[in-house]
Amino acid sequence: MFANYAIESGFWGFNENIIFKLDGVKIQGRGTKMRVSLLDHEHGPFTRTEVSEITQAIHQDNISIKERVMVKLALRYGLRPIQLALLREDDILYDENKLAWYVNIPRVKGRVAQLRRNINNFVLRELSRDLAEDISALINNNKQYPCEDLNHIKLPRPLFFRQKINRDYLANIKTQDYAWHQTSFQISINFSNLELNLFSKHVTDENGTSLLLKLNCYRFRYTLGVRMVMEGKTPDEVALALDHSTTASVSHYFKYNRDIIDFIDDSFESSSALKNATLRWKGFLIDEDDDSISGSVIRVSDIVSLGKCLKKSRCEFHPTVSCYGCAKFRPFKDADHGAQLKVIKVERDFIKQNSSGPVQHQLDEALQAAIEIIAAQKAMKEGK
Repeated sequence: MFANYAIESGFWGFNENIIFKLDGVKIQGRGTKMRVSLLDHEHGPFTRTEVSEITQAIHQDNISIKERVMVKLALRYGLRPIQLALLREDDILYDENKLAWYVNIPRVKGRVAQLRRNINNFVLRELSRDLAEDISALINNNKQYPCEDLNHIKLPRPLFFRQKINRDYLANIKTQDYAWHQTSFQISINFSNLELNLFSKHVTDENGTSLLLKLNCYRFRYTLGVRMVMEGKTPDEVALALDHSTTASVSHYFKYNRDIIDFIDDSFESSSALKNATLRWKGFLIDEDDDSISGSVIRVSDIVSLGKCLKKSRCEFHPTVSCYGCAKFRPFKDADHGAQLKVIKVERDFIKQNSSGPVQHQLDEALQAAIEIIAAQKAMKEGK
């Protein structure tokens, strides 16, 4: 617990390697090895179901656009709190030739990692259209902040603003450009205080009551690292994605094979997990003739529809399949989701036999969501 706290707080000398060095430590009197590692239920990687639930939950009305963008960036790129804190509005770029959005992510490890003081310490990553739209909305919302010093001189505009200017940073010429930036500690607190109302399926109190799902930047980071290994990525690719200076820093990810990860995911898809997920989907099921829900109708054919898509732009994923793993999908109550589940199973089996890419896990999440929706349909018909 202390090691995780020290990493979150940015204490010198504490990093992810320490967590893995503690892996396999034998706790006296327990008879089995207690693992303080990436497979920890409170601090380790999220399961497929947890990722799906988080993706849905960040679109709740009580989640601000700033919080939503933070979570999406952490989920997509595995960023550390310090990297999120260093991001600025002008790190978001649009390439008119490629018609694509990009983000310049500051590196904080390695020989070139001098925060933002070195022009070579950035890694360019493409943004999905959905995330780019959310970031644009956040930047528009940031216009309420003047972002200037006490003499009304303009300062660089961070992506994540603090509420009041940091006068200590302002007094130091080396840090004055960061006077409106949230600190990495504040970013970590933002994650800890997120009110997603999601409960862990395997962490309970002394009375057996499920505790709230614990969120922090590093859990998203561990999830990305483990999944990349499962997708067949090389140590160099994982090190670059997670901003490590050498492959030695990511070697611990490669000791978890596919069988272990599949076991973790499958063991967490318990009946209680499915029950909670069913309750979540019941709130999203809509009537086909409900005109109060604006969105484009998702059709399998001219006469068969699955639901509505709340996205305002064209989807870049597999139509009618990836919908089930998307937070913008609102399934129809009476649609034949069972038939679509069979389609997803066939496509997933084909992908597993012919590819090890990330689309494989995308279909896994779609499959799990389809199962949950069918269970929610059944529960509603039975009046539960």
